[in-house]
Amino acid sequence: MDTKQRLYIVRFGNSAAYRLEFSGTKEALEASPRMKEVEDTLAEYLKSKIPVCNHVKRLTTPVIHEVESEDAPKYAGYRELDAEAIEALKHVVLTEARNYQDQKELDRNALFADIS
Repeated sequence: MDTKQRLYIVRFGNSAAYRLEFSGTKEALEASPRMKEVEDTLAEYLKSKIPVCNHVKRLTTPVIHEVESEDAPKYAGYRELDAEAIEALKHVVLTEARNYQDQKELDRNALFADIS
């Protein structure tokens, strides 16, 4: 098992990118209990605010990019993916979900929408 400490950049939906150090591969991080907990926390929050949201999976699935060790200093200013960041992420994904819902409603009520 690969336990080398690596730097990853993690993003949810159109959120800001966050730093996350993890001992293991990208695949191990994706399957880790930590990432599962973040995904579940965001999904539960979205479902509590918008019970009928079709975008939960899209907004709560992380996009993870491994940073090469020589490039790590470039990301020193990025915010850590910690409890405070997760609280902020809840509001970001909720705003995105509401935007998707609003756009869907606008599309449905568009001029000539009932024409087949």
